[in-house]
Amino acid sequence: MEGCAREGEKEYLHFLNIAFGSLREVGYFLDLAARLSYLAPDEFQRLDSMYEEAASVMAGLIRARKRKS
Repeated sequence: MEGCAREGEKEYLHFLNIAFGSLREVGYFLDLAARLSYLAPDEFQRLDSMYEEAASVMAGLIRARKRKS
């Protein structure tokens, strides 16, 4: 992961926040694709579940790193 090579904690947290914003965009586009019927409902559920798990893990990592700093 690119952010792991960052020099300091502040820089690393900044990178994580940018990555989390990008992940949130993925969530928006998944929802949009489902609403426009580009994804079958079962495929949307599978991808949305993966998105929710990734968002939860990333949010937890950000919280933990903020507590540490």
